[in-house]
Amino acid sequence: MHLWAAAVTNQLAEADQDFRESMRKEIDLASLYRRARLSVEAHMAGDGAPVNALPDQCPFSLDELLAEGAAATGG
Repeated sequence: MHLWAAAVTNQLAEADQDFRESMRKEIDLASLYRRARLSVEAHMAGDGAPVNALPDQCPFSLDELLAEGAAATGG
């Protein structure tokens, strides 16, 4: 597993463990995704790596991301 993939898995697991339903209305997934996409593209360009086109919008729902986190912890 690549280092970045392990980091993503760990972050998803932490998000699943820390998430409370009352937080849902405060999470702007579109904004978080947009910032993350820009950061990834800048990092890849800075490394001289080819920048693959990432989707303009997050291809996952909050529930799908939390489910991935739960799966990472065996939940």
